Amino acid sequence: MESFTEIQNNKPTNCLIDCRISSSKQLDGGGLENQESACVHFVETRGWNILKIFSKIYSGRAEERKDFEEIIGFIEESKKNRTPIHKYVVKSIDRFTRDGVITFEEMKDRLSYLGVDLVDVYGCIQPNVNTLEHLGISFEWSKRSPTAAIQLMEAQRAKEEVTDILTRTIGSEIALSREGYKVREANDGFLNKKIFIVSSF
Repeated sequence: MESFTEIQNNKPTNCLIDCRISSSKQLDGGGLENQESACVHFVETRGWNILKIFSKIYSGRAEERKDFEEIIGFIEESKKNRTPIHKYVVKSIDRFTRDGVITFEEMKDRLSYLGVDLVDVYGCIQPNVNTLEHLGISFEWSKRSPTAAIQLMEAQRAKEEVTDILTRTIGSEIALSREGYKVREANDGFLNKKIFIVSSF
C-alpha cells in the first residue's frame, strides 16, 4: 500500500523484485518462475514500477548471500540517478534470508537507511505505525510495525528449517554411505545409477 506522502505527491512508486532459490534442483519445480510470477502480480496490482528483477540461485544463509550487496549497489546507484527505489519485494521472508533474526533485522535496517521498504507478497511485513499518533506526538520508539514479532518468528523459522533440511539430507547420506552406497559424483569414466530403496531414516 502506498503511503499518504506518495499519494499526496503523486509520485510513482519504484520497486525491485528479488527471487531466490537455494539450488539448481529447485529449478525443476519452477521455483524462480513461480516467485517472479507471484511478485510481478503483486506489484502490478498496486501500480508500482518494476525497475529490476533479481533472479538467482543463492543460499539464503548470510555468508552466501553476496547477491544482496549487488542489490544494495543497484539501490544506491538508482538513488544517485534520481530514480530512487521505494520497495524491495520478495515472495516471503525465507526468500529474503534464512540466517535468522539478527541477519534479517540487519538487512532490513540497511534497506530502511536507504529509504527502501521491505515488502513480502504474503503480507507478513506490515509498514510501521506511530502508536502515539492520536496524541500528535512521535518518538523513534513509538514507530513500529504491528507485525514485528511475527516477522522475527518467520525469520527464525526459516533458519531452523535449514537445520531440519540439512539434518534429513546429510543424515540420510551418511547412513547410506555407511551401508555401502555412493552418494557423491561418480569418478571419471563412471556413471552413477539411481537406486530407490525403502528407507527407515
